[in-house]
Amino acid sequence: MKIKLTGEKIFDIILLAVVTYMVFTAFDFPFRARLMPLLVGVPAVVMMFVIVVRGLFFKTEGDSKPLTKEQAGRQKTMFLWLLILLGLILTLGLEVGLGIYLCFFVRLVAKQKWWLSIALGAGMALTVFLLFDVALNYHIFKGYLLGIFF
Repeated sequence: MKIKLTGEKIFDIILLAVVTYMVFTAFDFPFRARLMPLLVGVPAVVMMFVIVVRGLFFKTEGDSKPLTKEQAGRQKTMFLWLLILLGLILTLGLEVGLGIYLCFFVRLVAKQKWWLSIALGAGMALTVFLLFDVALNYHIFKGYLLGIFF
């Protein structure tokens, strides 16, 4: 049996590696702080493993059709948004970066009203703060730029 690696399959393998790495590094955290990454990561590893095995060894409907120009453009746009998210988290930290990202993503991609975008972004930042800083007493990454000041 010959296995054909497409971009989608390579992406799935990379995503499986990233999520698996997240699970293994979670064991270095204090007990209470490792609960959330493990709670999310272990099921994600199992699901990604099933997706990778199914994609490599079983023919799926998506294998036979190439992407249209519109789909390829949407894929590039989403990849750019992921890079923006990574940049925001690295510079401003998880709380602030995720809030700003969600605000602009909801406004520009989902084309929602500004008040809803701002409310969702602020709600996400507040949720991350309350979950990690308050409930788990675990201070998450503040970003390289904000880490200088706080």
